[in-house]
Amino acid sequence: LTGIDSETLWEAMKMVMARTETMEESLEVIKPRQITIEDQIGKLRHYLARGRSFQFTDLIANPRDRTEIAITLLALLELIKRREAQAHQTRLFGPIDITTS
Repeated sequence: LTGIDSETLWEAMKMVMARTETMEESLEVIKPRQITIEDQIGKLRHYLARGRSFQFTDLIANPRDRTEIAITLLALLELIKRREAQAHQTRLFGPIDITTS
């Protein structure tokens, strides 16, 4: 990753998780949904296929829960590891831009 270290990713993750703490939980009983890393990798590949850059926050604009955020981050890291995506951050705590490799 260019300009991004594990501490920066961890701080970004903590900021996102803090946002979800303010979400109100529904009183309805809902069925747990299955979300997999493979599903999120497919979603990310769809974003990357457009050929434009996007920000990590675009991927988690309306998360249903913390699990979705964590799985999305893991999917992104997997695509970066596979060299299918790149992440760039120009300043500390700034937006993380995602592009195709």
